[in-house]
Amino acid sequence: MTNAARLYFKNAVAIGDHKNAALYFDAIVPVFRTTDFIDLVNGGFHKGLHPQDGFLGELHPKELISEHYADSIAEVNRRGYLVFVKLAIQHFGKEPRMKGLTSEELDRVEQDFVEAYFSFIHDFGLTDWPLATEAGPATAGMPEDELQEASPILTLSRLQLIDASNVSWEHIAELRKDPIACERLLRLRLFAYENYSGKSKAFVEDNLLCRVSEYEASSKEWGLETVQGTLSLVLNSKLAAGALAGSFVSALFGQPVTALVAGATGAALEITGVALELQKRRLGFQSLARENPASYISYVKKSIDDAKPQAS
Repeated sequence: MTNAARLYFKNAVAIGDHKNAALYFDAIVPVFRTTDFIDLVNGGFHKGLHPQDGFLGELHPKELISEHYADSIAEVNRRGYLVFVKLAIQHFGKEPRMKGLTSEELDRVEQDFVEAYFSFIHDFGLTDWPLATEAGPATAGMPEDELQEASPILTLSRLQLIDASNVSWEHIAELRKDPIACERLLRLRLFAYENYSGKSKAFVEDNLLCRVSEYEASSKEWGLETVQGTLSLVLNSKLAAGALAGSFVSALFGQPVTALVAGATGAALEITGVALELQKRRLGFQSLARENPASYISYVKKSIDDAKPQAS
């Protein structure tokens, strides 16, 4: 894979924080699954590794899906799970033993996991794929060159600007299919590739946070203007409706029919003006969202906040 292709690669190998990775990448290869991912597959390592298994299957790169892939990723994650259990045993000071494993096998669970991981990565040609983790190497092959430039999309995911820890997988599935979210994510990734390549994580974070702040401030301003403008337009349209009603009364009492026609025409023009003004305001807000790449961050955060149970 060329360096340019790697820097704008939209799939990733994800270790640990799979929900966050799923908000930025089109597809992920989930390694060392956290409990939320294990819950999603109901404890079955093979379940969810095929497109027919619904959303979980959709997370995996379609070009990799096969029985061999399912068996391989299951084995990697089985060994990763053993590492997790061993660490838990050590943390709680329990007796160092694990059902089904000899003491020698228990001693080398970490090494077995490392070997299984790198064998899997090489077998499926994932060495140059972005490695979606909170920190660490830029690619799944974990080259010795620690200064390797990270994909701008990877840098975005590592900023943790969106707290996805308590978001349901169902909600993430909805966001990944939401046409507004998809369009805004596309713009954000293009902007990141064009403007953040070669930049430090600190620079990207500061720049993006500024853009998020500017977008949210502008959104509130647009929202206020729209509410105030709409109220004014509604009042004006009510005046027009009053004029129309007066024309009908005049007609009923024998006044010239021209009064009715004039009143109806005025009301129609007024209602048309309301529709055009609201459309103009809506297009203005859409333009704001297009011009600011950070609109994706704000959109997803708001979607997550709106889904939270409201305090009684």
